[in-house]
Amino acid sequence: MATIAETDVPASASAVLAHWRALLAEVHRQLHALAAHPARSVVLLPYAQLMPLAARLWAAQCPDGFAPRFETTRTWAERAGLFTPGPTDLSGDHGRDLLTATSLLEAAGLGAQRQHLAGPLLEQARQLAGVAASLPPALRTDWAERARAALPAPGEGPMALEAALGRIALAWAGTSDYATDVLFGPRVGDALDALFIVPGLQPDPLTAHLAEHCFEKAVLLPWPAGAPAGDVALHACADGEDEAERAAACVLAHLAQGRAPVALAAGDRVLTRRISALLAARGVRLRDEPGWKLSTTHAAAQVVALLRAAARGASADAVLDWLKLAPDVDAAALRVLDRLLRRHGVRGWVEAAARTVEQPLTARVEALRAALQPARPLPDWLAALREALAAFGAWQPLRLDAAGAAVIEALGLASDADWSAWPAARRRMALHEFTRWATDTLEAGSFHPPHPAGAQVVVLPMSQLLGRPFAALVLPGADEQRLPAAPEPSGPWSAAQRELLRLPSREELRDAQQAAWQLALAVPQVDVLWRQGDDSGEPLLPSPLVQALQFQELPA
Repeated sequence: MATIAETDVPASASAVLAHWRALLAEVHRQLHALAAHPARSVVLLPYAQLMPLAARLWAAQCPDGFAPRFETTRTWAERAGLFTPGPTDLSGDHGRDLLTATSLLEAAGLGAQRQHLAGPLLEQARQLAGVAASLPPALRTDWAERARAALPAPGEGPMALEAALGRIALAWAGTSDYATDVLFGPRVGDALDALFIVPGLQPDPLTAHLAEHCFEKAVLLPWPAGAPAGDVALHACADGEDEAERAAACVLAHLAQGRAPVALAAGDRVLTRRISALLAARGVRLRDEPGWKLSTTHAAAQVVALLRAAARGASADAVLDWLKLAPDVDAAALRVLDRLLRRHGVRGWVEAAARTVEQPLTARVEALRAALQPARPLPDWLAALREALAAFGAWQPLRLDAAGAAVIEALGLASDADWSAWPAARRRMALHEFTRWATDTLEAGSFHPPHPAGAQVVVLPMSQLLGRPFAALVLPGADEQRLPAAPEPSGPWSAAQRELLRLPSREELRDAQQAAWQLALAVPQVDVLWRQGDDSGEPLLPSPLVQALQFQELPA
């Protein structure tokens, strides 16, 4: 008879379940060998979606007694203690970190270029932060000093700006505190009997350093290899629309055969959203784990449209775009205003306001624009934005909408958000600076829609197929552009610099991509799709990974 946990796992994905049994049996054996109490032991997993599955399978396999804690480094740190970032720490909050980046640029004499450099500086600092946060705090300064030798020396010429950005980013990452620092502290170590580490597809420096830090208690448990190959179907599609429709059809075919939930690999997010929309129209319940860009939501569009309408040189179209999104606007009055502006061919709003000064809607717009013209610190900007949204009936609907709540959180729009505590937020900003800050923050944010109960399709990155017992996988976007054999390393650093900075090498990224591809091919039923031409009509080849698979299948 199947256990309760096993009923959630498709029978055709039994190889994954067998691997879990072997891994959890080894945890049980090691607990006894180390005389470790399960409740004082941690099994460190590569990503959070494995935590509930591991807990259910442990309860089924070892129903008597205590269970170890299944954690990721992030969840473990959150349980271990509350982290409050300092004034210049990398906080992980994009809006706050952008302000800090601006302050650091001003302190370095680059204030005149802050709007263009703050984003690249933050991107570099976050990449370096992955390495810095993996180190015990006492060793972080030594790493930063040695890593500085990998960066270009400060000077003049075309590379001077790049050198300055790299050095500021390194100093920022190397002097920050991080939420995971608590894991290296004595309180966590004293409360730990055993640490079991299940690695992901790519080397994780934080877990490696935790293993060194807890060397007497740490046990590495690599995921068992040797999963049998699945039944793979290859689909060459004419273009992006054909690819989306065929991928949706593949998902529906698997569901009709009782293979649920189906994994839908999220490589190209635009393509994935199109597939998700096609499936949702057929009533399919989806759980989108990566989510999508917050900036693409209707809630974000409302906020950005308002700010663009308030700009001193706003076009008439920009103002009309905001009015069409604002809830508390009389539709008849908007049509009258729109017709008047079209009739006169007016492009700029200043001229439009002069021509339609007798219209009540124009008066409302002018009052809103006037209120948003003066420069002010960020907390005052957020209060003014709340008032402007409320004046046109958009604030309350924003609060009640899931995406709207995410926009409010990302921007710190809630009235109780204490932006005044951050020194970088006290600088006065012009409207165009505040608009740039808000749009960049929304572009960097993600929206995770509420997960429906009993989801039939799970959207996930290909790398997070590890340990997931799916009966079927649909993998769109398998062309040479969207699924390269080796992803391009991010950041401006050379291979030699990446080695000195301890950033992932091209070879490590290639190996992780290959491992994820092998995981995908091991799902019992797999559909791989790619388009043969891009949106401009240029031909596209299948991914090198697909080409290698096609070559293997050629008759001898």
